[in-house]
Amino acid sequence: MPVVTFQQIESNVLPNIDPNELSTDQKYLLEMCQAITTRQCSTDLGNSKLGPMCHSRWLTTANRILRLYIWEENPDKHLITLLNYTYIVKAYALIWFEIKPSCTCVNRHLFHIIHHSRYMSTELKRIVDPVIQRNSYFAHP
Repeated sequence: MPVVTFQQIESNVLPNIDPNELSTDQKYLLEMCQAITTRQCSTDLGNSKLGPMCHSRWLTTANRILRLYIWEENPDKHLITLLNYTYIVKAYALIWFEIKPSCTCVNRHLFHIIHHSRYMSTELKRIVDPVIQRNSYFAHP
C-alpha cells in the first residue's frame, strides 16, 4: 500500500541511541517513530520488508501498527484508540529506547511509563493504571 498523508503525532524526543546497535526490528521502530513525529516518511520505509510476526514480542506488533497508521489516510478516533498509535509513539517507543542501553534502573523506568501514559483520557487511564500497578512489583528492589 502507498504511504499517505498521515497526521503527525507530537512526542518527546527519542533518546540518542546508535542505530548500529539495534536489531532490524528495533531500527524500524526508531525510524517509524521519527517519521511519524516529523511527518516525513519515505516510500522505502513504508514498504520495506518486515521480519516475521511474533505474538510474544510487542515490538513486531508495534511495527505493524505504525505501518498501518502511515497507510490509513483518515483513521477514525476509535481505530486510533484501538490500535493505540499514539501510545506506541508517545510512551512505548520512548521507554523501549530508554531501557535498551540500561535496564538496571527499573524504578526509574516504571516512573517514566507512568509519566508518559498521563496524556491518555481518564477512561483509558482506568484501564492502564491497574495493569501498571499489578506489574509494578518487578520494580521493587
